[in-house]
Amino acid sequence: MKRKKTVPAEVVPKPVNDAAPVPEKDHPLYDRLFVVGFAVLLFFAMTVQTVPMSLILAAVALALSFGRGGYARFRGRLGIPVLGFLAFLILCGAASLYTSFGAYAYGEYAKLLASGALGLLLLARGREQNAGGLLFGFSAVCGVIGLLCIDAGCRGPLFRGFASFMEGLGDAAYQSLDQATYTGARFDGIYNDANLTGSLMALAVLVGLYLIRTGRKPWERFAACFLTGLSAVAFFTAMSRGAILCFGATLLAYLLIAGKEERLGLFFTMAAMGISMVVFGVVSASLLAGGSFWGTLVALPSGVLLWLLNEFPARKAASALAGHGKLLAGVLGGGIAAGIAAVILALTLTEPFVFTESNFLYRGADVEGGETYTFSGDWDKSSEITVLVYGSTREQELTSVTETYYNGPLEEASFTVPEDVGHVLMQFRGPAGLELRQVSLSDGTEIPMAYTLLPDNIANRLQKNIFEDSSFLLRLQYDIDGWTLFKESPLAGHGLGATEGLLTSVQPFFYESLYLHNHLLQVMDETGLLGLAAFLAFILGTAVLLVRQLRKARTPLAAMLLACLVMMNLHGLMEISFSVQMFQCAAFFLLLLPTVCYGTYTEGRKRRAAGIVVLVVSDLWLVISVALLGGSLLAQKEYRELDAAGMTTGSFIETLERLDRMDAYNDQSYKVNLMGNALQAGGISNEGTAARCARELRETGEFDSCYYVAAYYYLPLGQLENFFDVLQEGLLQERSNSEAWNSAMNLCIQAFSQIDPAEADTFAEGVRGIGEAMDRANAYLLVPVALTEENAALLNCARTDLLDGEGMYAAISQVLSQAGNPS
Repeated sequence: MKRKKTVPAEVVPKPVNDAAPVPEKDHPLYDRLFVVGFAVLLFFAMTVQTVPMSLILAAVALALSFGRGGYARFRGRLGIPVLGFLAFLILCGAASLYTSFGAYAYGEYAKLLASGALGLLLLARGREQNAGGLLFGFSAVCGVIGLLCIDAGCRGPLFRGFASFMEGLGDAAYQSLDQATYTGARFDGIYNDANLTGSLMALAVLVGLYLIRTGRKPWERFAACFLTGLSAVAFFTAMSRGAILCFGATLLAYLLIAGKEERLGLFFTMAAMGISMVVFGVVSASLLAGGSFWGTLVALPSGVLLWLLNEFPARKAASALAGHGKLLAGVLGGGIAAGIAAVILALTLTEPFVFTESNFLYRGADVEGGETYTFSGDWDKSSEITVLVYGSTREQELTSVTETYYNGPLEEASFTVPEDVGHVLMQFRGPAGLELRQVSLSDGTEIPMAYTLLPDNIANRLQKNIFEDSSFLLRLQYDIDGWTLFKESPLAGHGLGATEGLLTSVQPFFYESLYLHNHLLQVMDETGLLGLAAFLAFILGTAVLLVRQLRKARTPLAAMLLACLVMMNLHGLMEISFSVQMFQCAAFFLLLLPTVCYGTYTEGRKRRAAGIVVLVVSDLWLVISVALLGGSLLAQKEYRELDAAGMTTGSFIETLERLDRMDAYNDQSYKVNLMGNALQAGGISNEGTAARCARELRETGEFDSCYYVAAYYYLPLGQLENFFDVLQEGLLQERSNSEAWNSAMNLCIQAFSQIDPAEADTFAEGVRGIGEAMDRANAYLLVPVALTEENAALLNCARTDLLDGEGMYAAISQVLSQAGNPS
């Protein structure tokens, strides 16, 4: 009997790949196309900040998410960061609908759609293999933007051409850009905010350092150096103190994160970058201050110097010092000592100040409150040198108010400092060409003249204590007011864009701010604890992913991305970065790239089902967002072109109702017109429509909406009590804004012309109610509400206890007649 042969069954190995994503096959053409295409989309997303551009980006992301590849990548990248990111997008979408400030939410949600669409596109089509190319594209985009920011300082031809191009694409904001400088200290860039420019350019420099360190060929390192040099000079000319402090802390963190093998070379590359940035940044800022286009051209060689320093001294020094601990310690110690010595010399080495026609000496000095000071020194006593001495108490600084202590000839100057002032600012002015050689206060405090090594733009930024000036104090106030708003609606927040509208209801003095300068509080105020949980899952989930990768292997990419995360979140706690489209696009790209590179991949039915669900939900978010914003855009366009003169009242009302249904955001205009026209048309149906619109507008509590309800609904109906009640409801939202109180009182004056003498008591009682509400507000406000002379006279008349009925009517008529407002 023959032994039966057994044929082993074919064994199909199950995928066991829990630690790393399945490597994809190389597709060089696809990689190049995607890298270039993504960079182009990123540039337009960061510069064309319009709703149509957001819709285009969403459409591209939606189209490219379909297909097997998109599904597979979503499934493989499913994790806490992606779920947090998607949950945050969805919650913001919901918050854009339940807010009482739909017009604000419209703009805010359009920004989020642009940045969110790019993020979803990266998750659907980005591959680990093209991470380097994507980062090079990001660096190129930031380099171009950095060059434009520099050129905007002198409104040079590059910026003007860019502004014209953007206007052709529908974004005309750049044409009216006012490149204000602060005592010649900094330049705002194309986003009209030096702090935002500093935020973005800091991220660009971090990415550039990585590209320089990992470039295999000299030309790759040269390209990276050139782009990084542009971003570094733009960062320098922005001269954002907060960005500089956070960037300095981030560089230290980057060195710690990088690991022993990379740390030494990275340090010398950073040193080369710092040298090239300061050398060309100083020259560029000086030329830009004079309006010269040379300030832009000077920025171009910065990357060349960076390349030369990095290729030769830096790389050779790092190679020579590797493994020589004592020598390395000596070199680093010497470098640190040289840096400290350079700072000391820069702050102490001075020379006589020479006045020009446009330049004056701006200096600050610490003083003792309650003391009287005079000046002494060395200058031509027969010359007409003047000095302006001014300062602020903490409360005055907070409200941007300064008090002049002396303004006149320097020779005769004497000023007394208030008790609660510890720092004064001085402006010395004189004829062009005259030297101011030495000046000191009577207590011996020496006033520095022109710094020999320190440029004026840097010196001027150092004249106020960073923790005592209005910029810092206002940020503290934003945090206090933001926390107050959060406590009013902690779970779901007040809705997208509501912070801008509601700040005036809690602030102790009137200030205008679109956002809180704290991205966590901003999220909490608008989307509550739910939104904060999603946002933190996104941010912290990404951080955990990077830390895990660094524990496995200290890869330069993971170290750089973690450093970027540190920078954006440090500065985001004191700046509005995350609320701005251009920064959102950059931040979401850098925060989602770790998932693309290090996201885990596991098999299983549940995992596959979850991947499908996430892909479908992502696409649904894009579709619904496009529908909401697109419907609003179309409705607004039709409304602007609407010719009411050629329509019957009925058809006009029907059209307004249709537009109101189409537009989920800017419905105030439709409702106000619908309310007024329906009320005027009359009839049970129209009156019901008017009542509905009035109720919906009133429920928002927004001042403008309440104002329109009072003016176009309750006043025509003669319902004075409701008229005054709704005005007071709206004034709660604008409690600190004197303009709103005066607008309400002006409306009261208009209303008086439409009442009967018999209603004078009701009218006076309503005016007194507004006055009492204003008194309650003023008891809290640091800067009280101020009424105009006419409005104050009306309020005082209404408060006269001895008058009532026809006597009150006659008195108010006389007051308004004298004020030029005959009843």
